[in-house]
Amino acid sequence: MDPRTGRAIRAPRRLTQDATENAWPTVSPDGSRVAYSYARQQKWGLAVMDSDGANERPLGEMPGEHPYWYSADEILFRPWPAPGSDMLFGTVVRLNLQTGMHQEVAVARTIGGIWAYVPARREILHYGPEGGQAKAGIALRAWSLAERKDRVVAQIDYLWGMGALTTDGRRLAYVTGRPVGGSNQRLFELALMSVEGQPEGTLIAAQPQQLRTWAFSPDGRYLLYSKEGTGLNVMNVATHDSWPLFANPDEQVWSQRAGEASWSPDGTFIVVGRSEPTRQARLAWEGVTAEAVAKLMERSARPAKKQPQ
Repeated sequence: MDPRTGRAIRAPRRLTQDATENAWPTVSPDGSRVAYSYARQQKWGLAVMDSDGANERPLGEMPGEHPYWYSADEILFRPWPAPGSDMLFGTVVRLNLQTGMHQEVAVARTIGGIWAYVPARREILHYGPEGGQAKAGIALRAWSLAERKDRVVAQIDYLWGMGALTTDGRRLAYVTGRPVGGSNQRLFELALMSVEGQPEGTLIAAQPQQLRTWAFSPDGRYLLYSKEGTGLNVMNVATHDSWPLFANPDEQVWSQRAGEASWSPDGTFIVVGRSEPTRQARLAWEGVTAEAVAKLMERSARPAKKQPQ
């Protein structure tokens, strides 16, 4: 499918087959590779593969999350500290895919729990060292890798996730989840602003369905977002027109999490991280045979016999 027009070109392709879970895919600057986090039988780590799903390989033994491409052969990610190590969770590391060398570029005490890398500005956008709960007075900050210092981008009440950045790093689409007084409900709004903190309007007015922003097209004209009940959608930012990403409604049953999408640099495809619905397995207690269960199910499925009058 062409994500810019909503026209179905081909069915979505599954790039990986045997993973228990793949998360946070990100397409390389030249569009040839995808880096992501994976989990297989209690083993977590980072991996990279070609954009067509070939040549999948793990990246060392350091488990981590949410990789971003720093250059053609380097990624940024947050490693998980090994038991007994002095590394802090939240440290951002730069990993060279060719040499395997890694270097800390920011430590946990300077980077909040919710973060995103802005390649065009060489900045790490972040907030929420306490975990990023949506609350009043959240300070969205940008940590400069070059100058090694922070700046406050904006104060945003009830910021709901990091949001999506345009490729040039100039605009941010973000969601707020404002609580409704006297209830557990929230009203979600999708808005746009510059990375200097200047508001640029509302894309979706406040409503009760949860919203998430995922990724901008390379030219910044289209935004991939999700809305509770409708799944993934593409929006024309100028006109606010939207259409579903998948032509087949059955594709929308896959679960979705913020940040698990990346638009290719040429704008022709989107890589989306999805999880299949949990498979339910029938359990048998000791002493109950499969044959007995089958007979019981067969008997319960038969229509009841009419009693004589």
